[in-house]
Order: sequence, then C-alpha cells, then structure tokens
Amino acid sequence: MTSVGSRFQQKGKESGETSKLKRSDTLALKEDFDISPYKVTLNLNDSIPAFFKKPEKGLRAWYNYDTSKTDTSSLKIIKQMPGYRVLVSTIDNLDEANKVKSDIYFRMDRKPVYISFDPPFYKVKAGDFINSSDASEFSFKLNQMGYSDSKVVRDTVNIIR
Repeated sequence: MTSVGSRFQQKGKESGETSKLKRSDTLALKEDFDISPYKVTLNLNDSIPAFFKKPEKGLRAWYNYDTSKTDTSSLKIIKQMPGYRVLVSTIDNLDEANKVKSDIYFRMDRKPVYISFDPPFYKVKAGDFINSSDASEFSFKLNQMGYSDSKVVRDTVNIIR
C-alpha cells in the first residue's frame, strides 16, 4: 500500500535510503512542454445557416395562423367578461417581467400582454380569448417561441372594439 507522500520520495544514489524532496526542489523544476504544435486555427465561415437567422417578415414557424398586426391605439375596452389568457411566466422581479412583456408584445403582433402582482410574484399573461381553443393555439405559438412554461388559465378578459 502506498501513501500520497511516497511519490515525493527518492532513493539515495549510494546508500539506498530514501529522502523526501523539499518543496523548494519541486518549485525549481523547469517546464519544458511546448503547446504550440497543438494549437489549432479555426477558419469559420461568416455565413450564418438559415435555421439560426430570424424569420423574414410574415414568415413563422407555424402555419395557417392570423399574423395581421392590430393597431391598438384606436381600440377601446367596451366590457369585461370571463374568458381565457395564457400565463406565460411567473417571475419575482418586475424588470424581468417587463422584459418578457415587451418581448411577447412585439414578437406576437402586438397582442395585449398584462402583468399582475400576486405576492410575491409577478404573473405575465397574454391575450384576451373567449374560447379556450384560441387560447390553446396562442399558447402553442408561445411554446414555439421558447416560453415552454406557458399555459391557458381562466381570467377576466377585455372585449375591445
């Protein structure tokens, strides 16, 4: 059985006895390994593959969905009623919640996005849907965008005209 200290022992030349190496002896060792033959030069092509590029305007990963933009400046809430929204994320930081809200708002063709505070979390909810199938389709779109935790929840929605 060997111990850790045995690797620092060396045998004397004439007497055959062992003596321990001093720390100063090990620090004086010269490094003579040259790494330069092992260096590799990478030649990267500057062109980006198509699947890493942002989709062109109007193109989406999903098909047969309405991608028309709605101008929300002239719309007014005429009433509120029970319906469905998509809970995108639950975050404990208001700044992060606002980032998620703006990302969804601009990437999802200006659909309404809401932040509600349910202590200690901020809940980011998107959309105003009367039937659950429309909310499920919107949740599917958000899943494709990378918001994999999004789910349909019952909520009071705004009817806009």
